[in-house]
Amino acid sequence: MSTTALAKHFDIPSQSLFNFLTEKSWIEKIDKNWRLTGKGEFEGGEYIQSQKFGEYIGWPKSIIEHAIFQELLEIPLNVEALGKRFDIGSHRF
Repeated sequence: MSTTALAKHFDIPSQSLFNFLTEKSWIEKIDKNWRLTGKGEFEGGEYIQSQKFGEYIGWPKSIIEHAIFQELLEIPLNVEALGKRFDIGSHRF
């Protein structure tokens, strides 16, 4: 499961999930590319090679049960996430 698919599962913007995983030291951005940290590898992250998307970080489906994501769901929503959740353009806030 890609990080973007994981974000869709939790119904949050993918950039919010990338930021969250960076804050938790699971991933980091190096030279414009997302890279796993030792912690991210420990939690099951791995690199997946796709002809269509190139290399990306993949997670096992079981990762959705990890306790860290309960914390993510308790973070207050930003305007973009609120708009998405209620199907309202963020510019209308």
